[in-house]
Amino acid sequence: MAIYPKAKFHPLGFQTQPRMSAKNRIILHTMGGGTLESTDREFRLNGYKGLESHFGVGADGEVIQWQDTNFTADANSDANTNSWSIETEDGGRAFPAWSGDHVPAWLKAQADSIIDLVAWLCKLGDIPVVHLPDSKAGRRGIAGHRQGINSSPPGQPGYRKPGTETWSQVLGKICPGDRRYAQIDSTIIPGVKAAMKPGPPPVNKSSVYWNPDTEDEMFLYREASSAAVWLYWPGYRTWIQSPTLRDDLVAKLGVGVKVIPDGTIEQYGVLVGQDHA
Repeated sequence: MAIYPKAKFHPLGFQTQPRMSAKNRIILHTMGGGTLESTDREFRLNGYKGLESHFGVGADGEVIQWQDTNFTADANSDANTNSWSIETEDGGRAFPAWSGDHVPAWLKAQADSIIDLVAWLCKLGDIPVVHLPDSKAGRRGIAGHRQGINSSPPGQPGYRKPGTETWSQVLGKICPGDRRYAQIDSTIIPGVKAAMKPGPPPVNKSSVYWNPDTEDEMFLYREASSAAVWLYWPGYRTWIQSPTLRDDLVAKLGVGVKVIPDGTIEQYGVLVGQDHA
């Protein structure tokens, strides 16, 4: 079972949906005036035998997961077997009253949660962080729901193109709305790319002196005001005046050690500054 760690998992009942055949796309939806609570009630009317999405994101950033990511959700018609769906709240007290195609933009907390969720899904499915040009079968990336919906009048930009998959049978459905559709390029895609950049390397045992017998970390550190170098581990500190003395000390202690490369002491959080003994 694949569950998003930041979500509240609210399965809709006994699992009746087939497994995903592929993991190609993440499709963003709007709730059409709904809230997380109202959408949850609607989905529960028929459980997994009715309409449902994989996830829902509230105005305040709350995330609900209704469906295991290994199984399909019936939100995208032709793309159900290979796409993950995310519903997003657009009703309730957090949003102004609206009608027609004037769906309000995603709020900051909401957009931040969408970014985190989409980044997690992109990693999970090895999905490229690109806004799909259309709903053509086999494409992999991120899309707005209406990219697979026939527009009214026909041929409007951002809607289904001839010869591509149909993601809804409702003619002219605006989902996720002009403002939210624009945010896919202005906010979501850049945010996901930033979230997926690798961070600094983690601290590991090869980054510090290491005593394999006691599993104590042994640190080499340098005072900020002088060239004095110290060998330190919990409960013990000694000043190393020369490399030869350092090697003699290591031999006397009988430990296997590795030296932290120059310039990386601060990066690994090793003691740097005044005498810490």
